[in-house]
Amino acid sequence: MIAEGIMEIVISVLLMGVSFLGGAFLRSVKKGRSRQEAIEEGLRALLRDSIIHECDRCTERGYMHIHNLESVDDMSKMYYALGGNGAVKKLVEDFKKLEVR
Repeated sequence: MIAEGIMEIVISVLLMGVSFLGGAFLRSVKKGRSRQEAIEEGLRALLRDSIIHECDRCTERGYMHIHNLESVDDMSKMYYALGGNGAVKKLVEDFKKLEVR
């Protein structure tokens, strides 16, 4: 009888410990996911800003250099891979119509 009572207490304590550790692990995973999403959103915003800046600069100038085209191509691929929407699509399409010098 006493042994059964001790065993129930030990099992209860173990279950509480496992439950606590499981909850801590899930909180850690959520925090990591949230941080990863923030990093991706920040990178996407920086890429969007850089694409717009490069397209505007070359459009104002009236032409682009080959390295401008390569940069915008690379940045737009990464922008869309990170979930960027079509807001910059028209800008990039117009940019690609510029003369390459």
